[in-house]
Amino acid sequence: MPPAKGQVTREKILNVAEKLFSQKGFDGTSIDRIATAADVNRALIYYHFKNKDDIIHSLFERIIGELAAETDQLGKDTTSAGRSGVSEKVRHEITLLEKRRKMLRIMLMETLKERGGSEALFRCADIVIRGETARKDQVPPSELVYEFFTGFVPIVAFVAFRDKWCKYFGCDSQEALNLFVEAFRRTHLASHHTEGGAK
Repeated sequence: MPPAKGQVTREKILNVAEKLFSQKGFDGTSIDRIATAADVNRALIYYHFKNKDDIIHSLFERIIGELAAETDQLGKDTTSAGRSGVSEKVRHEITLLEKRRKMLRIMLMETLKERGGSEALFRCADIVIRGETARKDQVPPSELVYEFFTGFVPIVAFVAFRDKWCKYFGCDSQEALNLFVEAFRRTHLASHHTEGGAK
């Protein structure tokens, strides 16, 4: 059954907004610009969304939903053990996030805002951490601190900055990925085993 016309229009607005936010940034994109690019009038945008914040939060929700589904599938698919297995899992996680790199950068900026910031990045982290630890209940603060600041944040930073970092330092993108995965394996992943907490 094809989606309703209203849903098609809503998705069109979201897709156009995502492209503009990625190009111009959230603050540099107006409702008028979105309306023009989507070939709809302002009233139609306000019919589907309260304001520009509602649009960005809807985009974040879409990303979170996709990430949750793909993380769940990744957990089922990556059953390999040992060094090659965990390294491959890290590569898969990076691939998942890189599909949304531009929006991830916006998510980072919105999270850092002093007022009215978004919690979407923390929700993404929660999904990934639960997938990593295979926990369905509440994750203890000690484990959250460890997984977020030494596991999730380095991967997000690598995804967000890899292309610009490689350009600045003259490093091949694939080589940077290989070096990052090895460094991550020798630090964050190795400490799992050192502390007897291999996942």
